[in-house]
Amino acid sequence: MGAIDEDQYIQFRKQLSHHKWLTREPLDDEIAIEEPKLLLKAWHLLIERGLVGGSTFEDKIGFSPEMVKRLSGLAPVGPPEENEASVAVRI
Repeated sequence: MGAIDEDQYIQFRKQLSHHKWLTREPLDDEIAIEEPKLLLKAWHLLIERGLVGGSTFEDKIGFSPEMVKRLSGLAPVGPPEENEASVAVRI
């Protein structure tokens, strides 16, 4: 992009390394890790309101509510279940 030259970039990287910000950021110990729940709540709300059907919605977007839970860290991660693609959404 040309905003800084190579020497400035190297100096910047050295500062990041010196402060150990390449592995940790300054507020990592102070700010709690968020648990993303909005996608799953939105999914259930759409189904509850009858705006989408359970399996039809899964077919259109390509993943199940269980997969959303696993991707967002709301469920333990392990090997996928054999019937994961056919998980029904309970209303």
